[in-house]
Amino acid sequence: MNVPFFTILALLLLPRVALALDSDRYQPAKISSMLQSYDLKGSKMNLSGDVSIQQGTIKISADKVTIFKHPDTGKILRIVAHGSPATFSQLMESGETMYGESRHFEYRAETADLIMTDQAKLKLGEKNRIKANYISYNQVSQKLLAKGMKKGDRTSTVLYPTKKS
Repeated sequence: MNVPFFTILALLLLPRVALALDSDRYQPAKISSMLQSYDLKGSKMNLSGDVSIQQGTIKISADKVTIFKHPDTGKILRIVAHGSPATFSQLMESGETMYGESRHFEYRAETADLIMTDQAKLKLGEKNRIKANYISYNQVSQKLLAKGMKKGDRTSTVLYPTKKS
């Protein structure tokens, strides 16, 4: 596998800003949309029409969101969002904000994996940016992968050096 130099460089520089606030997951989730339907037995929530979700510093906006919960504990297992684009943002422990957008993204809570597809963009802090048709990021390992979805697709990364203290 041929990994572009800038992808490797991005992986080396991301850990400075990419650790999310742990306290967010203990905050209440505030959800607003035009339509909300719940399958209490199947532990699935469907939201559509100008969906807005906020939990602590986490913000999600999308046209449609599906939330899958554990049937016994009620714990969120997975969030799937679609939009033109669907967006999210979260404050990192560094004080900088991670912002992402794509036409489709999925967050898998148990593994802390964020997978963005179709015109994905990820902005870390004020300047560092990654664009690709596929971006996956794991919050625990802080590993990121950006790639094209089909032959000839390219990724682009813009990284700025850190200032010396």
